[in-house]
Amino acid sequence: MSIELDLPIDLYHGNNGFVGSSRLRDFVEHGEAFFHARYILGTLPKPETKALVFGRAFEDLVQRGEEYLYAQYAIKPAHLGTAATKASKEWAAANVHKPKLTEDELETAREMLVTMQTCATGMTLIQDCQQQVTLRGHVHGLAMQSRPDYLHLSEYGSYSVDLKTTENLNDFLGRGHPAVWKYGYHIQAAIARQLLADNGYPGAACYLFVVEKSGAHRRACFQIPPEYLAWGDEHLKQHAPRLAHCILHDQWPLGPEEIVQLTVPRWVEAQASLEEAVP
Repeated sequence: MSIELDLPIDLYHGNNGFVGSSRLRDFVEHGEAFFHARYILGTLPKPETKALVFGRAFEDLVQRGEEYLYAQYAIKPAHLGTAATKASKEWAAANVHKPKLTEDELETAREMLVTMQTCATGMTLIQDCQQQVTLRGHVHGLAMQSRPDYLHLSEYGSYSVDLKTTENLNDFLGRGHPAVWKYGYHIQAAIARQLLADNGYPGAACYLFVVEKSGAHRRACFQIPPEYLAWGDEHLKQHAPRLAHCILHDQWPLGPEEIVQLTVPRWVEAQASLEEAVP
């Protein structure tokens, strides 16, 4: 169990013996062999999507400032044109080891930061927090880690805040808050909450500070309720021991050995019922 300050991000994401929420998600969604190939053998590198790079860049802009962004990212000048031009290819080759942003994307991030700072509730939440704190410990036998964007540690009530970007804030505001379930933010929060408890800070609250990438760059803060965290805890209880077993025994099955019996999906049954009802 540990709480570490200022751990470099490459050491956090490297093969350090600890599993974060994204690695657990890959294990659950893609299976044991996929996890083994990507994170043990290194034969399936994780692609750096534009959405992932932009989200990380926005966090860096918020927490570290524009000077840091220019030092760590390659900002593509608008006059270079598309990726197909000779000048664009030469620029990409010269910056092959840096994550890349366009000037338009940087301007979008600036605009998002401005609207984010108008959210008094969110800014109050994060103003006295520590940034990029690494939490480590064991969850159901699995060595796990978490790195909330903001962390408030107090014996009188601790909480975490994760900064998120979204194309449409309605994905968070809408009925059922689909983005939380789609991206597993309740599981990410449950990991952080359990690790905080193991490190002496039980019962922490978990918040999301969300900023919209398009449109008016709306922003809002959300508290992940106990019911969501309970679902996250149940997910960890179900899958963390399986991954811990695979790691401990170095066993990575390629698929089920028995014959899988196919079942009729509910949507097919519902469609059949509707067709029968039509005269």
